[in-house]
Amino acid sequence: MPVRNDVSWAVIISGFAGNGRYMEVLLYLNEMLGSVEDKVRPNEAVLVCALSACANLGALEQGNWIHAYIKRNEIRDSSNMCTALIDMYAKCGRIDIARLIFNRIPRPDVHNFTSMISALSYHGLGEQALTVFNRMLNENVNPNEVTIIGVLNACSHSGLVEEGSSIFYNMENLWGLKPQIEHYGCYVDLLGRAGYLEKALGVVKNMHIKPDIVIWRALLSACRIHRNVFLGNSIIDFIKQLNSDGPSGSEVLLSNMYASLGNWEKVSEVRNAMGQRKTQSDIGCSWIEVNGVVHEFRVADKLHPQILEVLIKLNELWIVLS
Repeated sequence: MPVRNDVSWAVIISGFAGNGRYMEVLLYLNEMLGSVEDKVRPNEAVLVCALSACANLGALEQGNWIHAYIKRNEIRDSSNMCTALIDMYAKCGRIDIARLIFNRIPRPDVHNFTSMISALSYHGLGEQALTVFNRMLNENVNPNEVTIIGVLNACSHSGLVEEGSSIFYNMENLWGLKPQIEHYGCYVDLLGRAGYLEKALGVVKNMHIKPDIVIWRALLSACRIHRNVFLGNSIIDFIKQLNSDGPSGSEVLLSNMYASLGNWEKVSEVRNAMGQRKTQSDIGCSWIEVNGVVHEFRVADKLHPQILEVLIKLNELWIVLS
């Protein structure tokens, strides 16, 4: 393009963010700020996308720099901006700063409340998340579908079965929100983590919508935690009906459950079945920020320029821990 304005920059950056290409989001933000020809400042859409990228990459230093840029240029603290800042700091491990930003909002809206509830949920602070949720209701701010997901997750991570059950079963009557597949998944996870496996199975069987593989895997994961092999085997049969090619991720859970019980014969049987189908799940990926630079690692990837140093350090850690 001969001339690029803030809108064209926002479109390309949001495109990368929407497709999960967070490294490119930050690269294009830096290019935008350094562009002599365009001489444009990032608008709210660009900054929100950049903060989202930092949140997903765990890039705290980059996020701090963007926050400082917002304050230095006296950019308005809109609802979207505050929500993005809360999310970024929470996902980068600074729940204290996320809480400060939330507490400084004069009149939080549903998005601000939802972001704060989800932030507390990430950190396993279920009771605090419920406190924020109750404040939200007291201030006559109605929750949306995402809010309920955040609250149910918070209850799940903190073992608050009674509170989570009350919210799940009253969400339609109190707030006009009909449970969707994501809400059922959170509730099944809540019951499963707490050991109520039969009750969780009953919820799955009585859903008004067809359960997907994510819900069955949540229940299977609970079976692994609580070592219920009989129910775990039954769930594998349900999953195979949904995925005829063979659910490698689910069978990994089943294999781990057998391993926790010391049943190595069954572990070998499940692993052999997986190998014969040659199923391949999504490649695992992780990021870490060091001195302001985000490093990306993928499973079995040896292309990182410092991979030898990384492997040597891992070996040192392994020797210490063993």
